[in-house]
Amino acid sequence: MENIYQIKGELRNPVVTLGTFDGVHLGHQKIMETVVQRAEKLKGKSVVATYHPHPLEILREEHYPYLLLEKEKKEEILKKLGIDFVLWLDFDKKMSNKPPQKFVKDCFVDKLDAREIILGYDWHFGRNREGDYHLMKKLEKKYDFSVDVVEEVLVDGKIVSSTQIRDYINQGNIADANKMLGRNYSIYGKIQRIQKNEEKNLYECEFQKSEFRKLLPTCGIYRAVVTHKNNDQPVILRISQNNKKDAKKMSLLYSDRISLSRGTLEVSVVSQLDLDVNNLDNNLIQKLLQTKR
Repeated sequence: MENIYQIKGELRNPVVTLGTFDGVHLGHQKIMETVVQRAEKLKGKSVVATYHPHPLEILREEHYPYLLLEKEKKEEILKKLGIDFVLWLDFDKKMSNKPPQKFVKDCFVDKLDAREIILGYDWHFGRNREGDYHLMKKLEKKYDFSVDVVEEVLVDGKIVSSTQIRDYINQGNIADANKMLGRNYSIYGKIQRIQKNEEKNLYECEFQKSEFRKLLPTCGIYRAVVTHKNNDQPVILRISQNNKKDAKKMSLLYSDRISLSRGTLEVSVVSQLDLDVNNLDNNLIQKLLQTKR
């Protein structure tokens, strides 16, 4: 996680993009690919400026979208896509009320000295979302940068977006969500209270998400994979309603006693199962746990 004041001397010919990039889905990945390619051509550095938490959490307070991606995982994925520097902006109401021209000067010009700026097709910024691609094009000559836009990505005829992916996950439609993400939807957290079901020779544990803002799929039973210490373990993920209002709880069901008691686990959700875990016979459970993907 870089600080702008620490890296400014390394920002040679920076190619910059700015956005929330929640989920880093296929549309975001296309933007990152463009940023990296342009930076390589200019022999410069690729830079992503982003936010945590979601800006709408500041603007709407209690009513905001739950996150598709944890902060640390977002940075990890962006770096794997070839981004040199990930900068986290302190979004607040003061920033949200900043006129778009001043935002451009403060962020892209004074702080980053951007050579090129790559934007998503629906990108808006500044007070009341008044700033957009057309305004940026008008400011090119004034601030000596160039601006380009990356068009939308379609999957099964639908535009890939964080909103659409959230809708899929809320419906339990993990398969279509994963298509738009370009990978399995993952939840990070730690396990609690491991218990063994002697009758079925299975282990079950509670799973607590590490990011309280994280979006959980609708209540149900899911085929999933736990990644821990570079090892994959097929599991069944059960999500049910908690006693607390609007809260959910998770538990994992697995067949082998693996070292899950310490550290953070990644649970990758593969698909929803139209089954009641309480009525599954042992043979069916074991069969489901044999397939990792």
